[in-house]
Amino acid sequence: MSELGLKNIDADFEPLPTYSDLERDRIEDFSKIVPKLLIEVQHIEVDENCISPKNDARERFFQTRKRTGEPLAYLAPEFAGLYTNQLNFNPNKSHGGKASRHGVIFGDLNFGNGNNVPVAIKPFAVDYKRATTEKECLNDYFGNSAAYKLGVGGLQPVGIVDDAHENFYSLTVLQRSLDTFDNIDWSDFTINPELNIGMQELWNKAAHSIAVLHSMGDSYHGDLFLRNLATNPEGNVFPIDWEYGDFSCIFSKDLKIRFFDRFKDLANLAKGMVAPINIGIESGAGMFMKSKQNWWILFQQIFYTEYRSWRMELASQGKLHMKILESTKSELEQLDIDLETEITLLQRLFIGNA
Repeated sequence: MSELGLKNIDADFEPLPTYSDLERDRIEDFSKIVPKLLIEVQHIEVDENCISPKNDARERFFQTRKRTGEPLAYLAPEFAGLYTNQLNFNPNKSHGGKASRHGVIFGDLNFGNGNNVPVAIKPFAVDYKRATTEKECLNDYFGNSAAYKLGVGGLQPVGIVDDAHENFYSLTVLQRSLDTFDNIDWSDFTINPELNIGMQELWNKAAHSIAVLHSMGDSYHGDLFLRNLATNPEGNVFPIDWEYGDFSCIFSKDLKIRFFDRFKDLANLAKGMVAPINIGIESGAGMFMKSKQNWWILFQQIFYTEYRSWRMELASQGKLHMKILESTKSELEQLDIDLETEITLLQRLFIGNA
């Protein structure tokens, strides 16, 4: 019993698995099935000229897939062509020495004849229905496929694995030198911005990348936190992990839905920027915690003004530029209002709890 008279309940339960334990189990599960996999070529490509390219590709996949009851790997043609008569997996402990919060594991697929492909493997465990879990995995795969095809981010898709039991996996080519924004220390950025010109350049590139995405029909990311913004040694910045996003070069007539998707992306990004470090699952970068300035003004200075400028610039191009320009201007005016309200509330919440 504690001093407050509460029972120490920890003694009644097994310790929770550590990241390394969970990672080891996932690696073992995947490694066991790889040599058993039957290889199929995944020919379905996303069509960006339909209303929901990701959903369209997923449904076409359902219509053409094989049901054998055996573990299957549906590989993109350029990777299926590497397969000879064997497939093995050589795991890496952790990309960058840090276990993935998504449960992603890393390693090399060995196709034989010296053909090795470094891969990131995102597992989808069946909790309720296989059909639901398979749909989530396909959303991730075709979301990555669309992003990669359209050049707005994402990693090169390798394929999908169905272990015929309790797991699905979405595979992408591993970029070993990739880093995500949540791994960068932004805490002193607003205190000495003149000393952090390179950091501001990353945010300028992020603003451009996200503005390009939001200027493509009804496209959005759906989970735009700092963990899903990546940069590479060449200095490129792009979103990754497209499970919840979609792409379409078609502008729908429902402006409310389009606005909500863009607002959600930017509100998630803002929350990731400003939320304090080490507050659990909702932890952020704490970028503004040391500043006495208005957080909405800081958000504009660091990201939003550049994003807004690119949205207007991109809207002024193309055959329907006058109509798109008017629609974009109205959308941005509403984003101004709602984002200021959101960020003001976040400042009151986190400063009050600091």
